[in-house]
Amino acid sequence: MKFTCSTTSLNKAIQTVQRAISSKPTAPIFSGIHIIAAENILYVQAMDLNMAISCTVESNTEANGEIVVSAKHFSELMRKLPGETVTIIKNKEEKNGKEKKKENPSEKEEKPKKEEKRKPNSQGPEPQANIKPSNF
Repeated sequence: MKFTCSTTSLNKAIQTVQRAISSKPTAPIFSGIHIIAAENILYVQAMDLNMAISCTVESNTEANGEIVVSAKHFSELMRKLPGETVTIIKNKEEKNGKEKKKENPSEKEEKPKKEEKRKPNSQGPEPQANIKPSNF
């Protein structure tokens, strides 16, 4: 998932849907905001047992996708971001379980070389937020 949208429009949508989230949710999923990026429209949703609120925001969607993020942390992050637009990228999900693979003793794999660390580019057109599902 990758999209770019107006920071103020996204903030307004987040503040609107947060009204559906109770201060003490009955299940962890009810403390999150569901974000769906599809065909240049961003759907921002939140719900509780009694109510659901949904908003749409115009966006430039490069890759469709969806994610549920912590309402508290995401709203704080978005309020602090500078700039007129924001680009949000969802990283691929990491597998928590270990995969067992039978290896052929005659085949030996080479270990990958460590990549060099690169310094981040201080000049960029707009702020970006990479979201990993494991962060929330």
